[in-house]
Amino acid sequence: MAAWPLRAWLVALGVTGVFTAASAAVETVEAKSVASHTLAVGDAAPKISLAPLSPGPNDGRIAYVTAQMLWQNHYSHHPLDNTYSEMFFDRYLEALDPQHLHFTQADLTEFNHYRDRLDDLTVTNKRTGDATPAFEIFNRFLQRLEQRVAFAEQELKQAKFEFTAEERMPISRKDAPYPQDLEAAKKLWWQRLRYEYLQEKLAKHSAKDAPQAKGTSTEPAHSAALQNTAGEGRKKSESEEIVETLSRRYARNLRLFREWDNEDVMQTYLTALAHVYDPHSDYMNKLQADNFAIGMNNTLFGIGAVLTTDLDGFCKIQELKPGPAMNSKKIKAGDRIVAVAQSNAPPVDAIEMALNKVVQMIRGPKGTEVRLTVQPANKDAADRYVLSLVRDEIKLEDQAAKGKVIELPSSGAEPLRLGVIDLPSFYAPMDVGRLASLPEMERAGRHNYGRYTSVDVAALLRKFKDEKVSGVILDLRRNGGGSLEEAIKLTGLFIKEGPVVQVRNSNGDVVEDRDDVDGVAYD
Repeated sequence: MAAWPLRAWLVALGVTGVFTAASAAVETVEAKSVASHTLAVGDAAPKISLAPLSPGPNDGRIAYVTAQMLWQNHYSHHPLDNTYSEMFFDRYLEALDPQHLHFTQADLTEFNHYRDRLDDLTVTNKRTGDATPAFEIFNRFLQRLEQRVAFAEQELKQAKFEFTAEERMPISRKDAPYPQDLEAAKKLWWQRLRYEYLQEKLAKHSAKDAPQAKGTSTEPAHSAALQNTAGEGRKKSESEEIVETLSRRYARNLRLFREWDNEDVMQTYLTALAHVYDPHSDYMNKLQADNFAIGMNNTLFGIGAVLTTDLDGFCKIQELKPGPAMNSKKIKAGDRIVAVAQSNAPPVDAIEMALNKVVQMIRGPKGTEVRLTVQPANKDAADRYVLSLVRDEIKLEDQAAKGKVIELPSSGAEPLRLGVIDLPSFYAPMDVGRLASLPEMERAGRHNYGRYTSVDVAALLRKFKDEKVSGVILDLRRNGGGSLEEAIKLTGLFIKEGPVVQVRNSNGDVVEDRDDVDGVAYD
């Protein structure tokens, strides 16, 4: 099959920042929570608690090919030289530590020899690069993060949080210098910890002061989980609740980065390189590319479960979507998945496993078997059972075009009836690495390849015409982009024919994309 031209995809992508959790729709990450860790705090970079990551056998080649693609195919055609190397270096540091809280000036001095050498290390005559800087810098970041979490846990256990003096703290340190050394970093960490404590304290007081609806309690929703486990049933104090909340938050974010593997490091590293060329180009590892394809297809093959991780490291069912899991009537929200097996293969323990890894094991080709070892909600390990499910297509209706008819008061006797179409994206079938050409799809029948924006919107317009609406509103406020070809075909539903968009390449050549279909679906 011929590949779709690169210009056919206009993608708006968000970059997850440090100390945030990623979220997605079905059988993917919704949240991450873990129990706290205890780590020693030293003045030098501590030993990382896990084996440091290092470049894999293909990472150098991946870096080389990515750099060559940007150099040769980007609109600017700018070579990866010393100037771009320095920008690459700075953007990678920013991607890991955007608030300048973890790396110290001593760390930067140690890595400064890479600043103007990333170009030479990435693009070589051997047609493969050296990705060592990506991993050395990430490992140091993780060491500093472990120090910060250990410092926070220690202070949360022993420090008194009093706010009796007038103090100021910059909320954003994006433009501030990195701390000089570890002692300076600790002062920043202490200041930030006090700020987070105060934010939680103010939030609790605001909740108490807020007007309560009749019959509702002023207690926090999670208060039942904060009872003293010693047996006397004493409710925890406000300070104890805040300490517990912050401890979990720090531990959760540490685990987020401990779960990174080579592909995660390379994605962040090469996305930093892509952002040197422009802020809208990103490098995707396989998992991210698969997730992007799922978003474009509005469908995946799996069991139809929204997953999350609880505080004990268990993968938990958060919600069921129409699909095999819901149809089985044997699993429900709150149940834990403790192991996953493929057909007759032995089960793989899923406890404390990175959630995206569990997701990858549960997804698979349509018609294949996956066996889940399930621990029902509020039950112990003795009640575990094995559930066999056959993967099927799961349609993600939330991101598809949706329509409704609304009525508004009018000067006439009858209300004004309007059709409203909510279109979150310009979606079209996408198979990473094997993209069918549009002419080939047309010959085979577009419906055989999956859902298309233009087809779905045309169907909604036909319904609106049957409803005899007086007008149509196309709501694009949440639309982040997608397939350019589908945007052109969607435009064609409302115009007779003519040019829709012009694309200019780096040579100055202009290509005009037109709607050549005579007639309109709605005038």
